[in-house]
Amino acid sequence: MNIILLFVLCVGITSAKPMIQYLLRNAPDHFEDFIKTYNKEYDETEKAIRYGIFVKNLENINILNQKSNDTTFDINKFSDLSTEEFIQRYTGYRHSNVSNYCINSDQLDLKPVDVPEEFDWRQKGVVTRVKNQMCNSCWAFSATGTVESAYAIKTRQQVVLAEQQLIDCDKQSDGCNGGYPIKALKYFQDNGAMTEDDYPYEAKNGQCRFNSQKVKAKVKNCVLVQGNEDGFVEKLLQIGPLSIALDAEPVQHYKGGIMKTDCQGTKVNHAVLLVGYGKGEDGTPYWLIKNSWGADWGEKGYFRIHRGVNCVLVADTTPAGVVIE
Repeated sequence: MNIILLFVLCVGITSAKPMIQYLLRNAPDHFEDFIKTYNKEYDETEKAIRYGIFVKNLENINILNQKSNDTTFDINKFSDLSTEEFIQRYTGYRHSNVSNYCINSDQLDLKPVDVPEEFDWRQKGVVTRVKNQMCNSCWAFSATGTVESAYAIKTRQQVVLAEQQLIDCDKQSDGCNGGYPIKALKYFQDNGAMTEDDYPYEAKNGQCRFNSQKVKAKVKNCVLVQGNEDGFVEKLLQIGPLSIALDAEPVQHYKGGIMKTDCQGTKVNHAVLLVGYGKGEDGTPYWLIKNSWGADWGEKGYFRIHRGVNCVLVADTTPAGVVIE
């Protein structure tokens, strides 16, 4: 009987995803490892506060992993932050009426495309490296990523553009305090985009140093993608990677897999870049999304969410792309 039971358990273990579970009695050791891994520095008072938050996050990670067979959650660089702190510091999306800034995709003469089972713009060499916003500037990274990819699709040359230009110069937004991706695309349409080499990232608000002589990419039109998630697929293929927004709260502790359980979301607060789609091993359709929290987060800076169910409110706002001059 013992041998049969052991066999059943082994089958169960090998057929399921590895489940990360932390013993809370070992939380002090996990916290010290966390401090070393992410080079955290606290005074004694702050350390006590951060430890308390860290333990709560460990409990949450355990619960999330118990509930999900599709996603893995784990300690990461945000594990000493409360949910409120995390959203206040590392998102930054603001919603606006976008109809005055862009044209609708049905106004473009887009060629019909075959829709494959899966697609990843990274494999076409038009998606730049993962960056790290380090403040509430997601809006700038989402907008810049869209323009970078559109430029690469048209010219067959990758270029890394300057989020700092938007932070300093786009007065419709508020830099590292948050902003509007659609208005950022309109700014690029009116002014053009400089490269990161010519306008390096600083992760703080500064004086505008725009130089029209160093414009690399010029935007002809900002394009809105109307409709539901099914329609997003075709436009992603026709236009290129799209600026989208969603609720980042459920992915604070994300490590990998397809966000499927507890992905309903509560409020759109974070702008990212939609670069592809596909299906998981169990057939779950997903969106492939480029984030701006560094390559040490998630799946090398990317994450996947359940497609077609408005996971983390991804369909609550209007995606946008651009046409390059």
